[in-house]
Amino acid sequence: DDSLRREIRSLKYRAAGGERAEALIEETFALVREASRRRLGMEQFPVQLLGGIGLVRRSIAEMQTGEGKTLVAVAPLALEALYGKGAHL
Repeated sequence: DDSLRREIRSLKYRAAGGERAEALIEETFALVREASRRRLGMEQFPVQLLGGIGLVRRSIAEMQTGEGKTLVAVAPLALEALYGKGAHL
């Protein structure tokens, strides 16, 4: 958990330094997936990660009931949080 915190601080520093969100997607999503696995016992499937990337790129991601929309939204929310932006889920 300490290593995850260090990585998140590093990402926040890079975001504050002006690095674009697009450049931080992979690392942020990987950290969110690992944190979800460790704390919740759930990890996003590849298709859910792709849905999250679509949301970051301002696309619409349509999913059926039970396909994990909440898990899809967590990683993009974390990425927005690195930049101090608010969001609603």
